Amino acid sequence: MTKRTPVIGLTAYGRDPQYTFALQPEYLEAVVRAGGSPVLLPPIAPIAPDVAACLDRLDGLVLTGGGDLTPPGEDTGAGGDRRLEKLDPLRDAFERRVARHAMETGLPTLAICRGMQLVNELYGGTLYMHLPDDLPDGVAHRLPPRYPIPHPVALAAGSGLAAIVDTDTLATVSWHHQGIASLGEGLRATAWAEDGLIEAFEPASPDHPWFQAVQWHPEMSAAYDVNQQRLFDGLVAAAF
Repeated sequence: MTKRTPVIGLTAYGRDPQYTFALQPEYLEAVVRAGGSPVLLPPIAPIAPDVAACLDRLDGLVLTGGGDLTPPGEDTGAGGDRRLEKLDPLRDAFERRVARHAMETGLPTLAICRGMQLVNELYGGTLYMHLPDDLPDGVAHRLPPRYPIPHPVALAAGSGLAAIVDTDTLATVSWHHQGIASLGEGLRATAWAEDGLIEAFEPASPDHPWFQAVQWHPEMSAAYDVNQQRLFDGLVAAAF
């Protein structure tokens, strides 16, 4: 008897000007190459009361990239911090519930860029609001005005991440202007850029069966970079 294909939920972007939900196909393609069946999780209004029931139908989760998280008390109008981009409080609220449930239940999870930052926030961590201001002499983590750029990261020996990709350095596609300033409680850093910025983390406790958070965008190079595809392969394998 053949095994059921794992169902992997991927968080979608908020409604666009055409009032539709979307997500770049590279995310879904990477899941399919890994042997999973992708489904989108759109941030709907009002916040779905049955988030837990929905997630209980999934075998794995990808918390995707996107716009900045809305800081507590932030004015999302003209008076807000102009360095913040594409704020979406509805998506924030929805994904916080999704991420919290995944962490509490041990749902295999891959958190990417914004998803990594959201989980760090849930555990009490903080962010640099704009890396060109906060780390002016650091590595370029995106090209102006808003384009991806490659840069290497160094991995912690013995970490779960290093075991998944089977290397101690990775070539990554980076596309972010914020980053982790302080790591949340119960998390341990597993990769760093050359400027010392945390680029990946995982739970310090082995209680969660499979969780990886990365600041770069593995989906953007997974089609030709086997090391990046291994992140999706590992997620789907853990979801069986």
